[in-house]
Amino acid sequence: ARQVGEPAVLHYAEVPEYLTLKQKFAWLAELGDVTSELFETVPVNARHDWVNLTDGTYEDLLPLYDMGPVRGVNQATLSDHALGAKTNCDTYVYSFNYSDLVSRISALIDAYESARRLVSIGVSIESATRNDELETIKWTHTLKQSLKNDVKIEFDETRIREVLYRPFTRIWLYEDHRILSQARATADLFPRPDTAINGGGEFVCMASPSNRSVFGTVATDCLVDLCAVGTNQPARVIPRKRS
Repeated sequence: ARQVGEPAVLHYAEVPEYLTLKQKFAWLAELGDVTSELFETVPVNARHDWVNLTDGTYEDLLPLYDMGPVRGVNQATLSDHALGAKTNCDTYVYSFNYSDLVSRISALIDAYESARRLVSIGVSIESATRNDELETIKWTHTLKQSLKNDVKIEFDETRIREVLYRPFTRIWLYEDHRILSQARATADLFPRPDTAINGGGEFVCMASPSNRSVFGTVATDCLVDLCAVGTNQPARVIPRKRS
């Protein structure tokens, strides 16, 4: 009998392929129980992997990018990377129609500025940011912080950017870090054409290591949404070429 705390040993038996139903039942009868000698011992490596075993050299490869603290020089292939844009208010800042987006974001900014004027005359932040006008504005944490800091927001048409919203689907986004929850880091990787050096660059959008769905990558030359490679798998953007 094995002792408590002693490493377990894996045993495995696989029914031979292409057997008929009758032959499979005969094989199971021959197998008997878990003490059968037909079970093979399964090798386990130091990481407790027992399927798709490798020679162990994968861990020695240089990572594409480093998700943790900086560990030193040349610890990752690329130093520039960022999560895709996260808005928490897609309905107000995204649209397939350019004119429609102008109308939506103009209404949101007008509502924000109205609230800012109310706060300036003594109305509390809580009262001014009640989500009771959702057809016009949704008070996200980012918008509330802008209001608390008395940040003035004006409509700027140059902030309207084409975005890879979902795989192979481009739509319009009003990109403004005072409104969006998370966009500045990835927006910096995709400078606007009027500010880009040599016209910008080419990038690869890929699922982050924590993705909960299938792995996927896609090349793009425009700003990327957090779910650009599919829902439930946050997209991380990396440059195609090292600078």
